[in-house]
Amino acid sequence: MGDIKHLVLAKFKDGVVVEELLQGLQNLVSEIDVIKSFEWGEDVLKDERLGQGFTHAFLLSFGSAEDLPPT
Repeated sequence: MGDIKHLVLAKFKDGVVVEELLQGLQNLVSEIDVIKSFEWGEDVLKDERLGQGFTHAFLLSFGSAEDLPPT
């Protein structure tokens, strides 16, 4: 079996400095050994009907389901 992917969709409040948040999230890969990779993207279409208000997506990869954070 391959890596386990964890997808997070987000919409940030006005005033949030997204660049600072992204840098912190990218640092998690080197700080937490069970996170194998981190990718992110921004909704470039800006179509409220399709995005349902979400502006960013984050994809984290883990080696196994046991590595996922508890919910």
